[in-house]
Amino acid sequence: AYEIYQCDWSSDVCSSDLWRRASLTQMHSASLAYGQALQLLNILRDTPQDLALGRCYWPQTELTARGYSPEQLKAAVMSHDETTLQGIWPLMMEQGERIRMGLSKGVAYSSAIGPWRLRAASALPALIGLRTLQEIEAAGPKAWLKPVKVSRRFRSEEHTSELQSH
Repeated sequence: AYEIYQCDWSSDVCSSDLWRRASLTQMHSASLAYGQALQLLNILRDTPQDLALGRCYWPQTELTARGYSPEQLKAAVMSHDETTLQGIWPLMMEQGERIRMGLSKGVAYSSAIGPWRLRAASALPALIGLRTLQEIEAAGPKAWLKPVKVSRRFRSEEHTSELQSH
């Protein structure tokens, strides 16, 4: 599932003269991490809606290791069981760190692209993703009780500061 958002197409389709500061091997590695991070973020953000529809994309082994099942997670979200949501939250934040690292690689990936329009278009999902992750983390387990949605409209100075900080 992670490869749905994999940005690897650019490494194979575009010529290497697009990349200013990285080899194709580095770009491939960064694009894979970037794609996985975007997919994991969607899973984290969409968990309540997915559970309501009978879908759980969290690895069963990770849930089981913490004493939970997809059914328990669904019941906790549907009933607003804060105790269970608080108990499972550390697993979600472990994934949050993985997401943050992958999105940071996405910013590095984007920064290595020469043409500025392609660079900006490639960086936008990372910037929106970082903002979404911040909102989820700020909301804590309650993020699953009210969906987090981040506007795609940013002021240009926010773009610049976020790109420079990653």
